[in-house]
Amino acid sequence: MPDRLQMMKRQQVLADFGDFALRSDRLDEVLTEACRLVAEALDIHRAKVLEIEEGGQRLLMRAGIGWEPGTVGQLRIPMDERSSESFSIQAGRPVVSRDIRKEDRFDIPAFMKKAGVVAMANVPIFVPGGRAYGLLQVDATEPRNFSKEDTHFLRTYATILGPVIDRLLKVQTLSVTSARADAARRESETRGRLLQAVWEADASGVVAADSPSWRAFTGQTLEEWLGYGWLDAIHPEDRSYAQQQWQEAVVARSPVNAEFRLRVPGSGWHWTNVRAAPVLDAQGHIEKWVGLNLDIDARKRAEVRLRESEELYRIALDGGAMGAWRWDTRDGMVRADDAFQALWGLSFGDQAHPFTVYIDRMDPDGAASLHAVRAKEINPGEQFHDQVRVTRGPTSGRWIQWRGRADRDKPWIINGVSFDITEQKLADQKLRASEERLQVLVAELQHRTRNLMGIVRSMADRTLRRSTSLDDFTPAFKDRLLALARVQGLLSRMNTWERITFDELIRTELMALDAESERVVLDGPANVMLRSSTVQTFSMALHELATNALKYGALKQEAGRLLISWQLEISGEGGVPWLHVDWRECGVAMPPEGAPAQGGGLGRELIERALPHQLGARTTYVMEPNGVHCTISLPVSERTKAEAPKIGVDGSAGRALL
Repeated sequence: MPDRLQMMKRQQVLADFGDFALRSDRLDEVLTEACRLVAEALDIHRAKVLEIEEGGQRLLMRAGIGWEPGTVGQLRIPMDERSSESFSIQAGRPVVSRDIRKEDRFDIPAFMKKAGVVAMANVPIFVPGGRAYGLLQVDATEPRNFSKEDTHFLRTYATILGPVIDRLLKVQTLSVTSARADAARRESETRGRLLQAVWEADASGVVAADSPSWRAFTGQTLEEWLGYGWLDAIHPEDRSYAQQQWQEAVVARSPVNAEFRLRVPGSGWHWTNVRAAPVLDAQGHIEKWVGLNLDIDARKRAEVRLRESEELYRIALDGGAMGAWRWDTRDGMVRADDAFQALWGLSFGDQAHPFTVYIDRMDPDGAASLHAVRAKEINPGEQFHDQVRVTRGPTSGRWIQWRGRADRDKPWIINGVSFDITEQKLADQKLRASEERLQVLVAELQHRTRNLMGIVRSMADRTLRRSTSLDDFTPAFKDRLLALARVQGLLSRMNTWERITFDELIRTELMALDAESERVVLDGPANVMLRSSTVQTFSMALHELATNALKYGALKQEAGRLLISWQLEISGEGGVPWLHVDWRECGVAMPPEGAPAQGGGLGRELIERALPHQLGARTTYVMEPNGVHCTISLPVSERTKAEAPKIGVDGSAGRALL
């Protein structure tokens, strides 16, 4: 773990980068500074930002430090299946190579080997919305064991870098759009001077004289232009408006200033500005009307693009979920933009408001950090940052990262930005949870596999020792494998929290052997949950008991009966629940004393030796005059305390035929 000075240095680097990013709108400049600062934080000499080029087939070294001239902005790396950069982006996590000379997972670009790079770390950069922008990569010229703290710092750095890159790309787009709009306005003014039509109408407003410039503009013939034919050259959606404006001006004897669209041959519809005024004689009577049409199409289209650009800028701020604010710590008043207020589900507009409205909506730790800032003596240029969680209001559940810097002239004023990091927080939580689930599954799989292999090996050895021939061995071993498979079928249905119950296990076993239900009685509480680690061995013992009963005992002989009863002791030995099983066969004609044991004795060996040794069970096995009597007691799942029927050692929760 890095020492306190190193941690403070890295925090300072993050703050310095945030401050620099606020003061610059040039993407290349910001990325270069980002490389310099991350190299400083990790005490390393080379760093670079790789940008995914259009098509996603190559990475461009967009910025970097420590590389030869002509490399930055020119060098491209292919993205293929052997690329550590491609893997890092696709996996969405850092990739570390501690010594590329021993690296066998990925191909290392030749230029890096030539530059003397020995160790490197990649971390992907994602912009808001989850789109991959590229990677931040640091390179060392000696073997280096990048620590967990190093990769965590790089991930944090990339998380901050993503929204900054997104903002600057959008600002860059808006700058280009604005420049084009300015050019369009200038073009409009030029076209306005060149594309124009001059015309006259009589005192009543009816066109009675030719206008070559109008006809050249619109393509109308003289006959089409005269009278009110000029209306036919106007866009259908604007025609009634243009006619109304003209008629009202004639009646009111007032000048006309209106805008509508005219048909221009070969160019579609163009916006035009019509200016017209009456010409009066000496007595003040209207002698005629003189008008002028100017082509303002470029200007109108530029205005539309400008409005779209302004909307795009607003969407960019909203989409980036980033807001700016200014906090006066003397009186606690805040001025913030709409984007920042929206993060908290508030709307004060341009009005100043107390910072306590945010305190009331955040978690206690976040509130304490803000109170601490206000209570201390703030130095000029001092930086602050923290992550807070919204706990009230319509945006409850969000995580917000805030960064601020005290004004150098008025240190009681803190200027800052905040942005939504909820997706990153949730992704980190899911990743950690996924890794911990995965660890449990691997451990459980290894444990169960070892147990299963041990059982199969032991079962094969014992069955072989007790078999007189291969024909004798094959059906016995196959039968026991099928029993084991049935239990594995039960286990495969389990997740981390589920447990197999004893009544489910015994019913599955007896039904698999096709035992006659009228000759079997099951008596005991339901839902006694077994420990997963005991199920395989315990089930094999039950299988041997049931198989022997079917071949030689209570389930084979007409007069035979089988009673399986069990009881639950809530607080047994060791303070844990214990299950006590009583297997009793009756009505069985037993072999004469001294006769060889039927069934080979595997079941008895499992019960008397394996269960006590492997499961800590207590067992008895007695060949009574009218049948086998066996008892098995073993600890069961702790969950049985809360979920199984609450009965004592002598209690019973049910009695049923199979």
